[in-house]
Amino acid sequence: MGRGLSELQNWILVRGLTPTDEARRRQMDIVVSDIIRGYYGRPGAAAYVATSRALTRLHARGLLEIYYAWRCLRGNGALGYRLSLAGLAVAKRAAMPKRENSS
Repeated sequence: MGRGLSELQNWILVRGLTPTDEARRRQMDIVVSDIIRGYYGRPGAAAYVATSRALTRLHARGLLEIYYAWRCLRGNGALGYRLSLAGLAVAKRAAMPKRENSS
C-alpha cells in the first residue's frame, strides 16, 4: 500500500458512514452521483475520472465492496458501493476530530 489515502478517498469513506436518501433507496452506502454532487458540486469529465480512480483504488485496498442492485429507482439496476469492514474502520478513524499535540 505504501501511500495514504487521498482527500477524495477519505471523503468517500466518511460519506459512506451516512448514506444519502438516494443511496439508502438503492440499499448502498455510496453512489457515484452523490460523490460528484457532494465533493465537486457539479458534474464534469475530470470529476468522473477522478471519482472512478478513487473508487477503483479503494476497492483494490479492500475498503469498498461493489454492489449491484436490481431493484431500485424505476426498476433499473444500479451500481454502487458499500463499505467493507476494513473500510468502516478506516472511515470511523477519518471521521474523528483531529487531536492537537498536548506538549
